[in-house]
Amino acid sequence: MVTTHYHNILQGLDVLIVEDDSVSLDIMRAILNHFGATVYTAENGKVALEKLQTLTPSFIISDINMPVMDGWQLIMNLKKDRRLASIPAVGLTAQALPHHPQQADKLGFHAFLIKPLRIETFSQQLINALRSIPAVAERLNDNATI
Repeated sequence: MVTTHYHNILQGLDVLIVEDDSVSLDIMRAILNHFGATVYTAENGKVALEKLQTLTPSFIISDINMPVMDGWQLIMNLKKDRRLASIPAVGLTAQALPHHPQQADKLGFHAFLIKPLRIETFSQQLINALRSIPAVAERLNDNATI
C-alpha cells in the first residue's frame, strides 16, 4: 500500500492519464489522487488531444498500445504543437520491446515504465519517473523512498 510519506506531494498539479486498460487506469488514478494530483483521463491519444485543447496538465502518463491513436502517435502530435510540446510525458506499456525505451526517449517521453502495474511497486516507479521531470522533481526529496 502507498505510505503517507508522499501524501499530497503533487497537490495543485493536473495530470492527464491516457490509458485504455481500466485496471491500470484505476491503479494510476488511486496513486496520483493519494499524491494530491487532480487526475483527468482519456482512453486513447485522439481523446487526449481533444482534452488538451482546454487542459494544460503538469504532466501526462500515456500507455503506448491503444486503439484509435497510440502513445507513439500522441507524443509525436504533442511535440508538433507549440503549446503542448513542453508538457512532460511518461510512457508505459505491457509489451515492451528492447528498442522501446530508446524510441520513447527519442520521441520525447521523459520516462518509460513497464506494466503490469501493481499498487505495491508502481508508487516508487512513478516517483522515480517523476524525478526526470524538472518541474515535478523539485517537489520530491531525492533521498526519500516509499
